[in-house]
Amino acid sequence: MQTANRIQDGRVALRQHDLQQAFQMAIAALKSSPVDGQGWLLLADVLRASGQGLKAMDHYSKASRFLDDPIPAWQARAAISSELHLADDCIEACKQLISLSPGDVDLRVDMAQMVNDLGAIPQSIVWLEEALKLDPGHAPAHMKLGFIRENRAEYERAEEHFQHVLDLIPGCVDAMVGLARIAIHHKDLAQARRLLTPCLKVDPPHLSVAVTWAEFCLAERSAEKALPYLERALSTLTTLGLAPKRILTHRYARVLDQAKRYGEAFEAFRQANALAAPARGGATALVDLLISRFSGFEFSQTETSAEAEHLVFIVGMPRSGSSLVEQILSAHPEIYGGGEMEALRTVIHGAGRTRGYPTALHSITEADLSQWREDYYGQIPAVKEAIVTDKMPRNALFLGMLAMLFPGARVIHTRRDPVDTCWSCYRQVFGNGLDYTTDLTTLGEHHLQIDRLMAFWKTHLPLRFLDVNYEELVTCPEEQMLRLVEFTGQPWDDRCAEFHKSGRRISTSSRGQADSKLYTSGIHNAAPYHPYLGELFAALQIAHPDPDGP
Repeated sequence: MQTANRIQDGRVALRQHDLQQAFQMAIAALKSSPVDGQGWLLLADVLRASGQGLKAMDHYSKASRFLDDPIPAWQARAAISSELHLADDCIEACKQLISLSPGDVDLRVDMAQMVNDLGAIPQSIVWLEEALKLDPGHAPAHMKLGFIRENRAEYERAEEHFQHVLDLIPGCVDAMVGLARIAIHHKDLAQARRLLTPCLKVDPPHLSVAVTWAEFCLAERSAEKALPYLERALSTLTTLGLAPKRILTHRYARVLDQAKRYGEAFEAFRQANALAAPARGGATALVDLLISRFSGFEFSQTETSAEAEHLVFIVGMPRSGSSLVEQILSAHPEIYGGGEMEALRTVIHGAGRTRGYPTALHSITEADLSQWREDYYGQIPAVKEAIVTDKMPRNALFLGMLAMLFPGARVIHTRRDPVDTCWSCYRQVFGNGLDYTTDLTTLGEHHLQIDRLMAFWKTHLPLRFLDVNYEELVTCPEEQMLRLVEFTGQPWDDRCAEFHKSGRRISTSSRGQADSKLYTSGIHNAAPYHPYLGELFAALQIAHPDPDGP
């Protein structure tokens, strides 16, 4: 009884935000009854309210062992894991919840959305497909799978899911808009117009309608036509969260850009980026650390390893041509385009936890490296092709570890005019991990430091490097494509020159270039905005061509 009273008093204190009193009541309750699940749950809730998420997670796990109904504990652990972007922990908590309620379709859909937001797309798909096996007519599951399939460029399957939703809910705006987006991708603008026309009559304006109407008008080269609806949406959708408002503002900026209203477009891009998470700097300190640790480091093996012969890594800044390079190479019958794989980053994180990488390089053993190679291979697809490409721009930070794992591996470094590269990043909405792109000064610093680090890697690592210049690739494609294929060790294949016909699906922001014929309009694309880019020129340490500004 005394324990129950203490827990009750602790709950009252927690509701009154008296965290110290709530903590004391939880500790007192657990001292008198160490196996009281409610006591552990209270302590976990107090720690969570105090901002100690990791500690709270451990205590929710303890609570789940002693509670008659452990669901609240696992729900809280899943939520904290999501807040802290701990995908593996979140998946485990969600699995526990699903095992406790195996027939709950809505739970599976909610958990799928939670892990999808953390980038765990395959697991999200598994749970959504399980939900549809339990209830084939579950419209939200079809809708979410439609979005996921569309983002993965699986357009036929996405179309099926959106059509299922329309069959279940005739006139559903989100489903019609999803089908319209796919029609735009297939350049069937007449079909897209038919789908969007009734949606434009919905009042008040609908977010997905506004965004897709902008995409339609951009595809039709009729930007001015999109402006009235977008401006009405921006003025009326005042309760939007930061993320959707950023998307809407970004599309408005793109429409203004196509209309050549560059001053207004720049301001709209600036507003859109101001709605993102604050840009984190730190590139200089990180590059300083990497250079200091690898300067003078003696690699145990410098000769090309057998494994390295089968791998080609493509690195560089985002928007520097890496997707285009991989699309060209993957058209070769002996080269498999792996896309943006997280395998190397996952190995790096494991090395950081177990061996303090990169601060304690000499503590890494051959057994460690052998295990990490297995970990890497466990995350990349097993394919019949002779070569696999791993295209992840931020792997530029991880090439020191790459040289330890796969000495002699081939690395393609894509490069582009720094101002054009950074401007292309700034005007793009990226997912997690690229928050530095939302601030011109931080973006310029990051570019400068990646260049500095790559110059160091090229003179210190037992790797094979090839620099590919975007401008040269799109203006002299035959010569540059031949260089690319020769670098992989494969003979030339004419299909590489017809890469845009390969049918390979990509889901990065560069899909427009990578699945089309080469075009040169990306060269000097920042020129109209030079008057507004003083911060960027300063960060890149490049003389500003228009120092007086607009």
